[in-house]
Amino acid sequence: MISIKKPLLFLTAVSLFLGTAFTGCEKDKKDVDKPITFSEKRHTLSREVADKIMEAFINNDEEDLYSLLSEETKDFPRVREQIREAFEIFEGEIIFYTPPERAGLASSYISSDIREIRTNSGDVYALSFSAYFIYDDSIMEFNGVGSIVIDHVDISSDIYGDFYKRIGIGVKIQD
Repeated sequence: MISIKKPLLFLTAVSLFLGTAFTGCEKDKKDVDKPITFSEKRHTLSREVADKIMEAFINNDEEDLYSLLSEETKDFPRVREQIREAFEIFEGEIIFYTPPERAGLASSYISSDIREIRTNSGDVYALSFSAYFIYDDSIMEFNGVGSIVIDHVDISSDIYGDFYKRIGIGVKIQD
């Protein structure tokens, strides 16, 4: 009878070890192998907001752009007029834009820019924006665009940042 207890005890111990070692660990292992960092999440959200803004301009949809604004920005004086002016700054149809390469984070908002927007008339534009987010340790949620600035870029200039005209939504642009 003693000879049966040893193999049975051995099999029980192996079963417990294998059961403990392989149960429920797959999800944790995947999370460790490929974690999503806060920086990656910030960049992804910045890109998503940039795409929504550009989609509104490409589709010439003022209401869609307005719907992306935060409640505070919607209350900004002349915001509807600023949106109209922003759509009017583009000469020709947008045929290409370069998505943001980076996103800056300051407390509860992200700022980012699209440095190259091209139209079929050959003009080049740059767009920068800030977007508000609500976040805690695990969730980062879009809460509206705070401001948008569009520059009609002077590509003949040797100085980066020279522009013909600048339009702002949710901000006052000095003439």
